[in-house]
Amino acid sequence: MSTPSESRPARWPWRVIAALGMPLFLAAAYYAGTPRSTRWLWSEQGPLELSHVIIPLFVMGLGLATLGVKGRVAAARKAGLGWLVLGIGGLALLCVGIAGEEASWGQHFLGWSTPDGWSELNDQQETNLHNIGSWADQKPRALVELSVVLFGIVWPLLARSGTICVRPAWRLVLPPVGVLPIALLAEGVRLLERGPGWLGMPALAAFPRPSELQELYFYTFFALCMLSWRKRLLSRLALAVDYEAECGIVAKTNDNHPHARQWAPPTTAVS
Repeated sequence: MSTPSESRPARWPWRVIAALGMPLFLAAAYYAGTPRSTRWLWSEQGPLELSHVIIPLFVMGLGLATLGVKGRVAAARKAGLGWLVLGIGGLALLCVGIAGEEASWGQHFLGWSTPDGWSELNDQQETNLHNIGSWADQKPRALVELSVVLFGIVWPLLARSGTICVRPAWRLVLPPVGVLPIALLAEGVRLLERGPGWLGMPALAAFPRPSELQELYFYTFFALCMLSWRKRLLSRLALAVDYEAECGIVAKTNDNHPHARQWAPPTTAVS
């Protein structure tokens, strides 16, 4: 069952418009700009590639900031939020690897030379792992895409239809229903790459590498998940603190009540 904020119809048009922002910007930049500006937008130093580093770093930082507070992990486990902690920590670690690989672990910014031995292994002569063969490139990407399809499309559709019942503990780590527009576009941008071929048309010059746009949506999906998980964790920890404080007040009141002893449960002797 979705929360009221997730199912509020008025928010969905804005989510779709926001999700379409980047492809609309790239298309406008192509038709209003020059071939040189288009090449820069899609280059390794362009804003699209840069977002592949910035967004995962943001997700990583948010995860570390959420779990790095002293005593928070222990309090979360005590409150039965262990799976949520595991999801936040796992996603933060995943984004460390994503940001590192996307930036070739700093090579794109610092410009060091790739060692000769590694240049022979790496298809693009960069200090990363995802260009050393199809397995290292395609298999991790396929797993990311599968997770986006399952948890960003299938799960929200089932949740909104009310045809699935999920335990509350598992529901905590499932993405919010609001990720659906981003996940749909992550798969929809494949049409920019394959659609012209199916229709017998030339490739769209405004989108020379649609896979890069797809990665932007993948990482935005991760960011939305992290934001949602952080909000859930902090709100439930606050409820747990309020509950413990209320229980403490009730216990103290009962201890001070003149007839409290008669309501106390019988004690059991310890051998």
